[in-house]
Amino acid sequence: MEQNLTTTETEQADTQHTGISRHGKSVIASLFVLSAISFTDKSIASYLSVPIINEFHLSASQWGIVGGSFFWLFSLSSLFVGAWSDRVGTTRILALVAVAWTIVQIATVFVASFPLLLLTRVGLGIGEGPYAGVAMTAAAKWLPRERRGLGFAIITSGNLVGPAILTPILILFAAAYGWRSAFLILGVCSLFWLVGWMFVGREGAEGGDLVGGAEQVLQRQRAPWTGLLSLLFSRNVILITLATFAAYWMQGLLLSWLAVYLIHVRHLQFVWIAAISGLSVLLTCLVQILLSLLADRWFRHTGKLRVYVYMLCVVLVMTAIVNYSAVLVGPL
Repeated sequence: MEQNLTTTETEQADTQHTGISRHGKSVIASLFVLSAISFTDKSIASYLSVPIINEFHLSASQWGIVGGSFFWLFSLSSLFVGAWSDRVGTTRILALVAVAWTIVQIATVFVASFPLLLLTRVGLGIGEGPYAGVAMTAAAKWLPRERRGLGFAIITSGNLVGPAILTPILILFAAAYGWRSAFLILGVCSLFWLVGWMFVGREGAEGGDLVGGAEQVLQRQRAPWTGLLSLLFSRNVILITLATFAAYWMQGLLLSWLAVYLIHVRHLQFVWIAAISGLSVLLTCLVQILLSLLADRWFRHTGKLRVYVYMLCVVLVMTAIVNYSAVLVGPL
């Protein structure tokens, strides 16, 4: 009993100092790792595009279909599974997501035809779709409002750190043991994360597990649909939706054709592609965290959530400038 009290007091002191409980930090760290696996899951096919295209003798249009198929049911899955998470809880949905990733990635090892390859990409898109929204909802339950910008940035930076660390390793395995080995490793990573989540995963205050959670759930259930509609058509949500549309459009293009372009047009080797990718995403991760810290500080001074939207506009402008500059670069 005395040991439990000491642990509780330590966690309370930690919460008062940072605004985030010790268990909340464990949840954020777990979501960071899952983000790392998530983006590596969806991007590794791009880096291995050349050997996959050569093995299945795919045309450019067929590979374009494979790349686009990932997003066919991505949005629908995000919408319906995200809504389902409001009923069953984010913890269970994230576990289900990890199960789906494990099954699909291991199944890719046994793919022997173009239709089966297409099916695995569609299946992965279904599993990936709800992750971002559900993960942010799960994290928000453990983060105070003035820390959410940094907390979300830490989680989403896993999208960058994962490929930066895992992609070179996976490419080396693919070069030595074939491209299927990369998907097998990713499936095992998802499985190990699922085992860890069984011990760490828990709903935060808004989920009803902590004091005051049940009252907050009841208040959410009484909220009228008219209030939701006004929120969906607010300027902030519309801007964020358009920004996300642009981001995923660019992401889909890069995931499908970047490696093919670098290998066939720029004549780069796998090792150089992995090195360039790792460096660029780590720099992006650093910029993302710094801008999130700035947005959190701005919010503490103004108390207006719109500051995060303003910061998003800054990021979009920076991205547009960088992408346009890349187009202007001539042949090496």
